Amino acid sequence: MSTIGRRSFLKTAAAGTGGLALAGPLQSLAACGLPGGRGYGPIEPVADGTTGLELLALPKGFKYWSFGEVGSPMADGLATPPAHDGMAAFKWGHKIRLVRNHEVRGASTAWGPADLAYDTGAGGGNTIIEFDPFHPDSPRSFGVLSGTSTNCAGGRTPWGSWLTCEETTEVLGQPHGYVYDVPASANAFQKAVPVKGMGRFAHEAVAVDPRSNVVYLTEDAGGTSGLYRHVPTDKAQPLAGGTLQMLKVVGQDNANLGLSYPAGTKFQVEWVTIDTPDPVLPAGPTVFAQGAAKGGASFRRLEGAWWSGTDEAIYFNSTDGGAAAAGQVWAWYRKGAKETVELVYESPSSDVLLKPDNITISPRGGILLCEDPDRARQSFLRGVTQKGELYDFAANIRPGTIPGTTTPMSFDEFAGATFLGGWLFVNIQTPGITFAITGPWFNGPLI
Repeated sequence: MSTIGRRSFLKTAAAGTGGLALAGPLQSLAACGLPGGRGYGPIEPVADGTTGLELLALPKGFKYWSFGEVGSPMADGLATPPAHDGMAAFKWGHKIRLVRNHEVRGASTAWGPADLAYDTGAGGGNTIIEFDPFHPDSPRSFGVLSGTSTNCAGGRTPWGSWLTCEETTEVLGQPHGYVYDVPASANAFQKAVPVKGMGRFAHEAVAVDPRSNVVYLTEDAGGTSGLYRHVPTDKAQPLAGGTLQMLKVVGQDNANLGLSYPAGTKFQVEWVTIDTPDPVLPAGPTVFAQGAAKGGASFRRLEGAWWSGTDEAIYFNSTDGGAAAAGQVWAWYRKGAKETVELVYESPSSDVLLKPDNITISPRGGILLCEDPDRARQSFLRGVTQKGELYDFAANIRPGTIPGTTTPMSFDEFAGATFLGGWLFVNIQTPGITFAITGPWFNGPLI
């Protein structure tokens, strides 16, 4: 839907019926926010094209293949690492390359070459999967980054790479809490070099504005999380240097944006500079504390973020935001010199939407949310129609229990959703596995 179409839709939106009412360029999420939107129709169990098992429930006509399961052998002779999380897709000839995070926490052993690992005492990192749409049952994978910790989310860049983010500031063999650039063109392990100018904090995701190569960064640190941006000194060399800043509401110091607001609430924003992006912790003030001292705003657990070229906005999730602590979707956008953040959606209850984590935007501008229900109930992929109706696109129906627990595997989170070329790719984090989904997209709102 075009920006003009999104705006005109507001005129017919029924405000106050569950969560959505917008006045910016975001009207594809207007008005109701109630489950049961048409979407692609009801979902039902579908057999996996790889194993024959029913692992996902999907709308009629959709099919999928699983691959890249934790422990499975990769082309470089290593076993696939665990904890699949954020991911992005890149065109690679007639194939698709997926750069995938592995959110391994705490002290561990780097699984790549020691001389290329950032920290030999950390077990996180990235793999690349080469997926052939003509042969979806036989992808090729290999490691490209190791020695990092808690690689949760990240973001796709206009220069053809994935920025992977560490959601921790722990010190193992080395201090952590950084962003790393992972080229989609890599064919083997790359030297892991932190981009320290993007700050040391509990990073979650990034979204890059391709007009400026400004990188917007979310923080997942509970109720004291900030939204940041890295403004490059040279747009042509966006990682070579720049200024880290924190979002602030104009005319209001320390605004608490984790509270409940009417859908469509807008705040004009500006940015305050972080003087020490790479603080020595715990001795020095954190990045958040530095920004808050200058009036920076706070959110509750900022997680997924994605650039939408359709309406030139960045959508991002506050996983615990709102009155029900069940989640909010926000958006940042700019008109001329004025910048705004707008509350796109607030979940009225955990029965409607529970803790949206990763977020992605389809090629046509549709929004898809990955639920992370904290293993409290079954997890879903939730889509949003152009009429603003929340609907179920997929459900995790994996049988059995998560190893070492009594929790059903169907309760574990979806992560890393990303679209390319008629395919939706998504992970389930534990036990780690990746899915490629395709089908009659023309029958619904996403692409």
